Amino acid sequence: LALTLSMSVLLADLRTDPSPGGSYLWYSCNEQVTKLTEVIARSEAIAGTPVPISYSRHSSRVVSMFTLMLPLALVGIMDSVPGTVLSTTVISWFLF
Repeated sequence: LALTLSMSVLLADLRTDPSPGGSYLWYSCNEQVTKLTEVIARSEAIAGTPVPISYSRHSSRVVSMFTLMLPLALVGIMDSVPGTVLSTTVISWFLF
């Protein structure tokens, strides 16, 4: 929100601009800053919402099942067991 406040302060000079399009330009920019402020406020509300425990548990189980089944799928594609183990280890490290 500090960014939108700074933008509003910078736009204050346009409000008193004597040129013909100055007030319209200020009005248009001010509307965009207002919309941006509303979007940021909604995003912060979403970011502050806690993740339900059931979602955390289910996503953890899905990733665990994927990691456990991955070597079985890779053995048919890769001909070497060490390559399968290495690739499964690397993928598991990235997921967890």
